[in-house]
Amino acid sequence: MHSRRFRFRCCSRPCESFPLQITNRQNLLPGLFEQAREAFPEIEVATSVMIGDSLSDIRFGQNLGMRTVFVQGDPTRQGPGAAEAVALADLCAASLLAAVEALLEN
Repeated sequence: MHSRRFRFRCCSRPCESFPLQITNRQNLLPGLFEQAREAFPEIEVATSVMIGDSLSDIRFGQNLGMRTVFVQGDPTRQGPGAAEAVALADLCAASLLAAVEALLEN
């Protein structure tokens, strides 16, 4: 089991980092979100957004009922499943900055 520190943004302010237990480095597990909610009870699925650059990121967000944004980035560096992630995501963006700007507009 690995322990890594993540930084979350809650209510437009940085929250302090806290360790999350990661059992699989390749996939985000719903338990990670639950650990974050325990540390920061104000986090709500309905107002959370998963921004990611892989199919597993998009599936993670969808499995929890979050809005999802797929960051396409450089097409030559996209992993397998990128086309499916584009089809599944609520929004697609060329970069992380574009994803954030699109979310702020909506």
